Amino acid sequence: MKRLIPMGIAAAILIFLGYVMYSSMAPADVTCEVCLVFDGEEVCRMGAGPDAGAAARAAQESVCGGNEMGMILAERCRARPPARMTCSP
Repeated sequence: MKRLIPMGIAAAILIFLGYVMYSSMAPADVTCEVCLVFDGEEVCRMGAGPDAGAAARAAQESVCGGNEMGMILAERCRARPPARMTCSP
């Protein structure tokens, strides 16, 4: 009985890791380039996702996720409409 608990925990961890790996390797159907003008600077980044909305959100998150920004500036950046956005399947 004492051996079943660690084996069950190990099996649960392996299943979880398998799920994470499988979901992260899902094919991206759409790629988008999003350009934002923030504080007088235009920054463009690419994002990918299963649809245009998810790809655009990923690209905008990439633009706004810089380490030099604080939380308030990052939230303002995320709320900003893109200056330019192009998506392709």
